[in-house]
Amino acid sequence: MEQFLPDAYEAPSSPDEEVGYSLKVLKLVAQNIGDDFNGYTIVETLKSIGIPSEKINYPNTKWRTLYEIFEGALSGTIRIEHKNKKGHRAPFTGDDLISKIINEFLHPLTHNADEDKAKALAEKIKNILKYDKLTLLQEDDKYLILTKDDLENRSDNADAEMQYDWYDSEERLQKERILL
Repeated sequence: MEQFLPDAYEAPSSPDEEVGYSLKVLKLVAQNIGDDFNGYTIVETLKSIGIPSEKINYPNTKWRTLYEIFEGALSGTIRIEHKNKKGHRAPFTGDDLISKIINEFLHPLTHNADEDKAKALAEKIKNILKYDKLTLLQEDDKYLILTKDDLENRSDNADAEMQYDWYDSEERLQKERILL
């Protein structure tokens, strides 16, 4: 699918400041994912994430099926739970659910282990997300969708961790020298 958005395009801001995704961006994301998968794979992937069958409007156009799920996640009409860091069940926020869905469709196993196809789709999605001031960062076998601030904080934390690791290693070396 070709993109016809100019580089200077800015997505309209959402009235709800917590929402990171605009509907225009989600429509383009849904269209790109729809272009890469058949309807059966889209439906089965949504079900595997935990989207209830009755919320998946299919048969329908592939992109429209995804887009309606995205709209439902943003509006709160589609909610699924996950285990939080404390091990308690908690609902995903709309943004988190959308990120989880996008991440699942970018995973190479969803592309029958074709890493090149997965990376090509990831690059398309990354180019669309920038209009909502979001970026896609690959970490191991998954992608993280981050705001620019999150990415900068992540970089700052990585630098701090590296400094801490170096300091910790240096301190251990000094203790070892004292023991010798």
